[in-house]
Amino acid sequence: MKSHQYGFPILDSSACRTMDAAVEAQTGLPLAVLMENAGRAVANASMEFDTHRVLVAAGSGNNGGDGFVTARILLARGVNVEVACVRPVDELSGPAQMNARRFLDEGGRVIPVKAANWSAATLIIDAFLGTGFSGPVRPPVNGIISSINAVSAPVLSIDVPSGLASDDCAEPECAVKADMTIALGCYKPSLVHYPACGYAGEVRLADIGFPATVYPEPGEAVLSSAFVRSVLPRWSGDSHKGKRGRLLVVAGSRGMLGAAALACEAATRAGAGLVYLACPEPLAPVFEAKLTNQ
Repeated sequence: MKSHQYGFPILDSSACRTMDAAVEAQTGLPLAVLMENAGRAVANASMEFDTHRVLVAAGSGNNGGDGFVTARILLARGVNVEVACVRPVDELSGPAQMNARRFLDEGGRVIPVKAANWSAATLIIDAFLGTGFSGPVRPPVNGIISSINAVSAPVLSIDVPSGLASDDCAEPECAVKADMTIALGCYKPSLVHYPACGYAGEVRLADIGFPATVYPEPGEAVLSSAFVRSVLPRWSGDSHKGKRGRLLVVAGSRGMLGAAALACEAATRAGAGLVYLACPEPLAPVFEAKLTNQ
């Protein structure tokens, strides 16, 4: 997985398709390996939830394939898991069908989505629609999404919540409301920009094996802690506030003290030795009480 200069790349669906095609062409790494890695990452995240009864909602494409891999790995770990699939196994796409059959061969159970008891699940894994989705959500998936959102079980989405177009950051008409989303290989615009990202819950980035050479140069990136650490100065053990620089904050007005206080606190936490606040004189006693020794 490639780390951008400032963090981790945010890529649209076109860039993701280009990456998928480039992986096998440039490196010979088959899609099945990436799908296996994706399923393992989702299965690992699933173990943080109550796995008494896991129900995987699987579509007919690659997102569904990721879901079947996840289900197979959970099954091997002794988890009670079944897959509710939008189509019969014989009608699934190549990678999805292959992984569905592997799941069945190892004793897994696949049921039609209309037979799914969503309310009985302790965890729902959303693997219906992936980054290729755009446009309105059509039946029967819109009804399935409504059913998932109506139950209390937490939802873990694979790559993007179903119904959320990866490139469209507007409020979706119909989308899964996830508690956590595992972004595969890169962040997608709708996972990090409001209001769409409000449907993603906690977003975690999973390295599924994309070589750094297949990543395009991103227009934007999610800041990484490594980058932030790299731009903050390092201080010796005997340094003191007089050696760590001085910062002047000009902020604050009556009834609006928060921004000034936050700016000063952030500066001290970032390592500034001495922070001065220039504010209206009547407010000075308030800030002195709040900010002393921060």
